[in-house]
Amino acid sequence: MSERSPSLKIEAAVEIYFDPAFDLWPTLGAIPGGHISLSGDLTDEQIGSVIHASLHWFYYDDEQQPAATVEEYLGRVTNREAEGTAVIVWGGPAFTDTVAGITMMPGCCVALDERDEVYGFLAGRSEFACLGHSPDTGLEMDADQILITQHDDEGLVLATLECPRDQLDAALAVMESDIDAFLAALPAWATRHVPTHAAELSKAVAEGLRISESSEKP
Repeated sequence: MSERSPSLKIEAAVEIYFDPAFDLWPTLGAIPGGHISLSGDLTDEQIGSVIHASLHWFYYDDEQQPAATVEEYLGRVTNREAEGTAVIVWGGPAFTDTVAGITMMPGCCVALDERDEVYGFLAGRSEFACLGHSPDTGLEMDADQILITQHDDEGLVLATLECPRDQLDAALAVMESDIDAFLAALPAWATRHVPTHAAELSKAVAEGLRISESSEKP
Protein backbone atom coordinates (compact mmCIF):
# COMPACT_ATOMS: atom_id res chain seq x y z
CA MET A 1 0.00 0.00 0.00
CA SER A 2 3.06 2.23 0.14
CA GLU A 3 3.16 5.05 -2.37
CA ARG A 4 5.74 7.75 -3.06
CA SER A 5 3.61 10.84 -2.59
CA PRO A 6 4.03 13.55 -5.21
CA SER A 7 1.31 15.67 -3.66
CA LEU A 8 1.19 15.77 0.14
CA LYS A 9 -1.39 17.85 1.98
CA ILE A 10 -1.39 18.37 5.76
CA GLU A 11 -4.39 19.85 7.56
CA ALA A 12 -4.86 20.85 11.19
CA ALA A 13 -7.83 18.63 12.06
CA VAL A 14 -9.82 19.35 15.24
CA GLU A 15 -11.86 16.53 16.78
CA ILE A 16 -15.40 17.85 17.18
CA TYR A 17 -17.14 17.40 20.52
CA PHE A 18 -20.58 15.80 20.26
CA ASP A 19 -23.00 17.91 22.30
CA PRO A 20 -26.44 18.02 20.63
CA ALA A 21 -28.01 20.10 23.43
CA PHE A 22 -25.49 22.96 23.20
CA ASP A 23 -27.10 26.22 22.04
CA LEU A 24 -25.04 29.10 23.49
CA TRP A 25 -23.65 29.99 20.04
CA PRO A 26 -23.93 28.59 16.48
CA THR A 27 -22.45 25.12 15.95
CA LEU A 28 -22.98 22.27 13.51
CA GLY A 29 -25.42 20.77 16.00
CA ALA A 30 -25.99 17.08 16.61
CA ILE A 31 -23.28 15.68 14.36
CA PRO A 32 -21.48 12.84 16.18
CA GLY A 33 -17.75 12.44 15.76
CA GLY A 34 -15.66 13.74 12.93
CA HIS A 35 -13.08 16.47 12.46
CA ILE A 36 -12.96 20.00 11.08
CA SER A 37 -9.81 21.21 9.33
CA LEU A 38 -8.81 24.71 10.38
CA SER A 39 -8.68 27.50 7.81
CA GLY A 40 -9.79 31.08 7.35
CA ASP A 41 -12.83 30.00 5.32
CA LEU A 42 -14.93 28.19 7.92
CA THR A 43 -18.60 28.99 8.43
CA ASP A 44 -19.85 30.46 11.69
CA GLU A 45 -21.22 27.05 12.64
CA GLN A 46 -17.91 25.33 11.94
CA ILE A 47 -15.97 27.93 13.94
CA GLY A 48 -18.47 27.59 16.79
CA SER A 49 -18.03 23.82 16.81
CA VAL A 50 -14.23 24.16 16.87
CA ILE A 51 -14.45 26.60 19.79
CA HIS A 52 -16.79 24.39 21.80
CA ALA A 53 -14.59 21.37 21.07
CA SER A 54 -11.60 23.35 22.34
CA LEU A 55 -13.25 24.71 25.48
CA HIS A 56 -15.87 22.13 26.42
CA TRP A 57 -13.88 21.00 29.48
CA PHE A 58 -14.93 24.28 31.05
CA TYR A 59 -18.57 23.91 30.02
CA TYR A 60 -19.20 21.48 32.87
CA ASP A 61 -18.73 22.01 36.59
CA ASP A 62 -17.40 19.43 39.06
CA GLU A 63 -20.81 17.75 39.12
CA GLN A 64 -20.84 17.57 35.31
CA GLN A 65 -23.57 20.20 35.07
CA PRO A 66 -23.39 22.34 31.92
CA ALA A 67 -23.15 26.10 32.07
CA ALA A 68 -26.53 27.78 31.63
CA THR A 69 -25.23 30.95 29.98
CA VAL A 70 -22.33 32.18 27.87
CA GLU A 71 -21.19 34.27 30.84
CA GLU A 72 -21.03 31.22 33.11
CA TYR A 73 -19.26 29.11 30.47
CA LEU A 74 -16.64 31.68 29.50
CA GLY A 75 -16.25 32.82 33.09
CA ARG A 76 -14.91 29.34 33.82
CA VAL A 77 -12.56 29.67 30.85
CA THR A 78 -11.27 33.00 32.20
CA ASN A 79 -10.55 31.36 35.58
CA ARG A 80 -8.53 28.51 34.07
CA GLU A 81 -5.11 29.89 35.03
CA ALA A 82 -6.09 30.38 38.66
CA GLU A 83 -7.33 26.79 38.72
CA GLY A 84 -4.20 25.45 37.04
CA THR A 85 -6.02 24.10 33.99
CA ALA A 86 -5.12 24.48 30.33
CA VAL A 87 -6.94 24.52 27.01
CA ILE A 88 -6.50 21.26 25.08
CA VAL A 89 -7.57 21.06 21.44
CA TRP A 90 -7.87 17.38 20.57
CA GLY A 91 -6.88 16.55 17.02
CA GLY A 92 -3.67 16.79 15.05
CA PRO A 93 -2.14 16.82 11.60
CA ALA A 94 -4.15 14.94 8.98
CA PHE A 95 -1.89 13.66 6.17
CA THR A 96 -3.31 13.18 2.68
CA ASP A 97 -1.74 11.94 -0.55
CA THR A 98 -4.02 13.72 -3.01
CA VAL A 99 -2.92 11.51 -5.90
CA ALA A 100 -3.17 8.08 -4.25
CA GLY A 101 -6.27 9.10 -2.30
CA ILE A 102 -4.78 8.06 1.06
CA THR A 103 -5.70 10.05 4.19
CA MET A 104 -4.42 9.50 7.73
CA MET A 105 -6.64 11.17 10.31
CA PRO A 106 -5.42 11.86 13.87
CA GLY A 107 -5.81 9.10 16.42
CA CYS A 108 -6.82 9.27 20.08
CA CYS A 109 -5.06 11.16 22.86
CA VAL A 110 -3.25 13.60 20.61
CA ALA A 111 -3.73 17.37 20.69
CA LEU A 112 -2.93 19.92 18.02
CA ASP A 113 -0.18 21.55 20.07
CA GLU A 114 1.59 18.17 20.01
CA ARG A 115 2.42 18.77 16.36
CA ASP A 116 5.65 20.14 17.82
CA GLU A 117 6.62 16.42 17.94
CA VAL A 118 6.95 16.65 14.17
CA TYR A 119 9.10 19.78 14.35
CA GLY A 120 11.30 18.23 17.02
CA PHE A 121 11.76 15.18 14.81
CA LEU A 122 12.63 17.31 11.77
CA ALA A 123 15.08 19.36 13.85
CA GLY A 124 16.90 16.17 14.86
CA ARG A 125 15.87 16.17 18.51
CA SER A 126 14.32 12.71 18.12
CA GLU A 127 14.60 9.84 15.64
CA PHE A 128 10.87 9.61 15.02
CA ALA A 129 7.57 11.34 15.82
CA CYS A 130 4.48 9.63 17.23
CA LEU A 131 1.02 11.15 17.02
CA GLY A 132 -1.68 9.48 19.10
CA HIS A 133 -3.03 5.95 18.96
CA SER A 134 -5.98 3.91 17.68
CA PRO A 135 -4.76 4.44 15.00
CA ASP A 136 -1.23 5.69 15.65
CA THR A 137 0.69 7.75 13.12
CA GLY A 138 4.48 7.89 13.10
CA LEU A 139 7.15 9.66 11.06
CA GLU A 140 10.63 8.36 10.28
CA MET A 141 13.42 9.71 8.08
CA ASP A 142 15.71 7.89 5.65
CA ALA A 143 18.24 10.28 4.08
CA ASP A 144 16.04 13.11 2.81
CA GLN A 145 12.93 10.94 2.49
CA ILE A 146 10.13 10.98 5.07
CA LEU A 147 8.08 7.85 5.74
CA ILE A 148 4.69 8.39 7.38
CA THR A 149 3.05 5.19 8.62
CA GLN A 150 -0.25 4.54 10.37
CA HIS A 151 -0.90 1.36 12.41
CA ASP A 152 -3.96 -0.07 14.11
CA ASP A 153 -3.99 -1.28 17.73
CA GLU A 154 -2.65 -4.69 16.67
CA GLY A 155 0.34 -3.17 14.90
CA LEU A 156 -1.06 -3.78 11.41
CA VAL A 157 0.02 -1.17 8.87
CA LEU A 158 -3.06 0.67 7.64
CA ALA A 159 -1.36 3.09 5.25
CA THR A 160 2.00 4.57 4.39
CA LEU A 161 3.10 7.73 2.61
CA GLU A 162 6.59 8.59 1.43
CA CYS A 163 7.76 12.03 0.38
CA PRO A 164 10.89 14.16 0.17
CA ARG A 165 11.74 16.29 3.21
CA ASP A 166 11.18 19.56 1.32
CA GLN A 167 7.66 18.46 0.36
CA LEU A 168 6.82 17.77 4.00
CA ASP A 169 8.22 21.16 5.00
CA ALA A 170 6.07 22.89 2.39
CA ALA A 171 2.91 21.04 3.47
CA LEU A 172 3.56 21.88 7.13
CA ALA A 173 3.97 25.55 6.23
CA VAL A 174 0.55 25.51 4.56
CA MET A 175 -0.97 23.89 7.65
CA GLU A 176 0.52 26.58 9.90
CA SER A 177 -0.78 29.26 7.54
CA ASP A 178 -4.26 27.73 7.79
CA ILE A 179 -4.07 27.77 11.59
CA ASP A 180 -2.99 31.44 11.51
CA ALA A 181 -5.89 32.24 9.17
CA PHE A 182 -8.35 30.53 11.52
CA LEU A 183 -7.01 32.51 14.47
CA ALA A 184 -7.24 35.73 12.43
CA ALA A 185 -10.94 35.03 11.74
CA LEU A 186 -11.69 34.16 15.36
CA PRO A 187 -11.97 37.70 16.88
CA ALA A 188 -14.61 38.77 14.34
CA TRP A 189 -16.62 35.61 15.06
CA ALA A 190 -16.33 36.22 18.80
CA THR A 191 -17.41 39.86 18.42
CA ARG A 192 -20.54 38.72 16.56
CA HIS A 193 -21.56 35.93 18.92
CA VAL A 194 -19.98 36.54 22.35
CA PRO A 195 -19.12 40.27 22.29
CA THR A 196 -18.65 40.64 26.04
CA HIS A 197 -16.06 37.85 26.10
CA ALA A 198 -14.52 38.14 22.63
CA ALA A 199 -10.97 38.88 23.74
CA GLU A 200 -10.64 36.12 26.33
CA LEU A 201 -12.30 33.53 24.10
CA SER A 202 -9.89 34.28 21.26
CA LYS A 203 -6.95 34.16 23.65
CA ALA A 204 -8.03 30.82 25.14
CA VAL A 205 -8.45 29.06 21.78
CA ALA A 206 -5.11 30.43 20.58
CA GLU A 207 -3.51 29.04 23.75
CA GLY A 208 -4.68 25.55 22.86
CA LEU A 209 -3.25 25.79 19.35
CA ARG A 210 0.10 27.30 20.28
CA ILE A 211 3.24 25.17 20.17
CA SER A 212 6.28 25.79 22.33
CA GLU A 213 8.53 28.68 21.31
CA SER A 214 11.49 26.28 21.30
CA SER A 215 9.94 24.25 18.48
CA GLU A 216 11.75 24.84 15.21
CA LYS A 217 9.48 25.09 12.20
CA PRO A 218 10.85 24.41 8.72
